[in-house]
Amino acid sequence: MLALINVAAGRLALLLAIPPGYATALWPPAGIAFAALFARSSALWPGVFLGSILVNLWTSPQPGTLRSIGVAVAIAAASTLQALIAVRLARWWTGGSTTLGSIRDIAGVLILSGPVASLVASSCGVMTLRLTGLLSPESAAFSWWTWWVGDTIGVVL
Repeated sequence: MLALINVAAGRLALLLAIPPGYATALWPPAGIAFAALFARSSALWPGVFLGSILVNLWTSPQPGTLRSIGVAVAIAAASTLQALIAVRLARWWTGGSTTLGSIRDIAGVLILSGPVASLVASSCGVMTLRLTGLLSPESAAFSWWTWWVGDTIGVVL
């Protein structure tokens, strides 16, 4: 179910993507992944991974090729790792609680799970696209920034 929700949210968000189509300024799947793993269980990570693979295979300019599958798996691994790190940081901040009972808890969780944890997928994703030749050196910084902003806003929302 988590995978399907992430695919639907991801497909909608990709309507706003910048070329080559992997980065967008609003990425709700990052927030959905964090919320599901934080509120329910980190054991739901396979849904994050599968949903991300499906969205990225759909996004690929060359679907079905070994390169597109490798890129989708690498980005899915980074997105899953990002969600797990965000949950770990949020639970550390709240002392293991999933109840955000104070302004301090809310602010800390938003900062750690949003801007801090979002460094993971944006960095790994852009590096993957650069290494596979799907992203030019000139586009890397803007794509990284857009990806990071999109994941951050997705988590904070």
